[in-house]
Amino acid sequence: MKINSAFNGKRKMLRKSLQHISSSTKIENALENIGLPATSRPGELTLDDFVKLHNVITEI
Repeated sequence: MKINSAFNGKRKMLRKSLQHISSSTKIENALENIGLPATSRPGELTLDDFVKLHNVITEI
């Protein structure tokens, strides 16, 4: 996952801005798996959150 792709629409929710990587449902599930709400926006995540999100998405 490219972090900069998450910031293409920094005011968008991650489930929307990462649709080209995976479906919205999978992104929402991945966010919830790492303890973040499905409505998370890129600016709300730490670098560690992005690493965890990447790891969960690539496992799916």
